Amino acid sequence: MVGVSDAAATGVITGAFWAVKGGVVGLLSNYMKMKEMPVMTITPNFQHTVSITSFKCMIQVRVGHAILAGIKLVKYWKGGWPEFKSKPLSALSGDNTNSV
Repeated sequence: MVGVSDAAATGVITGAFWAVKGGVVGLLSNYMKMKEMPVMTITPNFQHTVSITSFKCMIQVRVGHAILAGIKLVKYWKGGWPEFKSKPLSALSGDNTNSV
């Protein structure tokens, strides 16, 4: 629900809200597979200044897809597979002598 006390301004704002909501749904449907098209309503209120928005959704994420996305993200950030630093062999053998 959206509205201001002026009827003409309420009409303009209602149209702007339709454009924003339609653009967001268009972007989401481009990047995600939707089983159903969302139900959107915008109700103009010509008498009062009001702005009320509600959003309900269900999201399904498969664990394998999330792990694969995480690996791709790490690979992108690091520029390849991460390399693990290891201790030198002298530190692992327990030999506490220092050589010059």
